Amino acid sequence: MDSQRAREILAMYRPGIDDAKDPLISEALAEVRRDPELAHWLQQEQTIDAAVGRKFRQIPVPDGLEHQILAEHKVIRPTIWRRSRALLVAAAAAVVVLAVAGYWLRRPEPETFDTYRQSMAGLVSGDYKMMLETNDLNAVRQFLAAHHSPADYVLTKSMEELPAEGCALVAWHGRRVSLVCLDRGQKPDLFLFVVNRSALPGAPSSHTPDFARIGRMTTASWTMGDTSYVLASQDTEDDLRKFL
Repeated sequence: MDSQRAREILAMYRPGIDDAKDPLISEALAEVRRDPELAHWLQQEQTIDAAVGRKFRQIPVPDGLEHQILAEHKVIRPTIWRRSRALLVAAAAAVVVLAVAGYWLRRPEPETFDTYRQSMAGLVSGDYKMMLETNDLNAVRQFLAAHHSPADYVLTKSMEELPAEGCALVAWHGRRVSLVCLDRGQKPDLFLFVVNRSALPGAPSSHTPDFARIGRMTTASWTMGDTSYVLASQDTEDDLRKFL
């Protein structure tokens, strides 16, 4: 199966609803694990679907709508237009919400460090599957190097003391980004994104961490030599500082 065919299948795939063991879906998901650009596309599609779903759930349901629908199912009255106005307004609002969400979510994002940091934090703010699952940090580095993704990163002493949970290959505007996940047991995992500094306009120029809260994630960003780092976690800034 090629990447295009996998996209066609996964465009209709609904995680948690559709059977991931279905032969076609299973084969398409296997292609995702081999193709970082396809994996990034799928993550974006699922993010868009989730955002649109949230917008739908935010649309208020008019009072008495359930009884109105049940009553009108039994008897069609001449005044149906007036009674259905609230339903039509809600439907129109849904169309507007979808149009606005579609514009903002699908428009090309600027290639700046801020949008990169936001994208990476958003990527791991929910459930995220590692392409390689292992507790061996050396195996992680070998996997990334074998796939021509940044692998010459430097971990702090505190990070080196943690076991790995796995890693993944991320594509961002054609740039190769390495994602290293560190396991903290019962505490939130650490997600370290590694990329060549030249790939990011506005990347930090200092090794002093710059902290930013993005949604449910706390991030720390810095640069060492030719490599830029973003460390993300669902923990607090004070807790994140312990690993820097």
